[in-house]
Amino acid sequence: LGRAGDDAHASSRNERLSDTDILIEDVFGYPAPGSLHPIGFQWSPDGALLGNLFSPNGTLVRNLYAYDVRAGSQRLLATPAREAYADESRLPREEKLRRERTRELGLGVTRFEWASRRAKGEARRLLVPQSDGAYVLDVVDDDAAAGVDGDAGLGGDTAGGDTAGDKDKYLASSEPRLVVDSGDNGAAVLDAKLSPDGRWVAFVREHEIRVAPCDPLDGDDRDEATDRDVASDALPSARVTFGAYGREATTHGLAEFIAAEEMDRAEGFWWSPDGRKIAFARVDAGTVPPYVIERADGSSERHRYPFAGGTNARVTLGVV
Repeated sequence: LGRAGDDAHASSRNERLSDTDILIEDVFGYPAPGSLHPIGFQWSPDGALLGNLFSPNGTLVRNLYAYDVRAGSQRLLATPAREAYADESRLPREEKLRRERTRELGLGVTRFEWASRRAKGEARRLLVPQSDGAYVLDVVDDDAAAGVDGDAGLGGDTAGGDTAGDKDKYLASSEPRLVVDSGDNGAAVLDAKLSPDGRWVAFVREHEIRVAPCDPLDGDDRDEATDRDVASDALPSARVTFGAYGREATTHGLAEFIAAEEMDRAEGFWWSPDGRKIAFARVDAGTVPPYVIERADGSSERHRYPFAGGTNARVTLGVV
């Protein structure tokens, strides 16, 4: 997740076409004609900023912006991590299924979330899930930006291009911090969500819900955490549900197929308003017969698909 980019430059395709030219690639390609507009609008908790996703280059790769109501202008907040530019072939299977069920075709920054509560004087906190985990950045007003440097990308790199002279295009934000990653085995980080106060992030990894702090740890806390999670640059997380890890047909905190496809419910866990509890769905699909999809290249996929008239997954609700 970075801050700069080549978003100010139109694509060569857009430069050589007039407003009335339509090519065969436009008809059958993505993004579809007429769909190049900001999406995913979310107000900051104080109503000062309207977060949105937009691809200024006319591609599927989107950046994170905020419309500054006071200034009357669109400001760039973040560009995606370099890994997020890749196609879906590099994504974990669980993330591919999530994208299919939500009909997500975009790349780059495809989701974000504001912390719903903001105390007076605090920065506005954002969670930005990416292909390698989830990032947090804090956004402050321009007149409160002393000492805040938000031009660096991840790992000390910029996100592409020279940003000199462009600082007036950005709201001031902290450098994006990786707070959740996929761990040593590359397990997918699914459905990351901020607690209402922005202090914690909950997510699902390897069928269980985990919670991680959003703020860096200091001193003994950092040393203790490092002992538990030596290989990770992200902050340590704690598992809060048990019994689904290692069980192929059981999940905690994820919506089952019927909920996602037929009930339009893509979520499987929910923070309480005070941020002290999490309600979650426990899904046991062990009674749903597996269905094997054979591919033309000889490979196959195995899914527990609830056919009409057959057995559905058993869903119960828990609170931790």
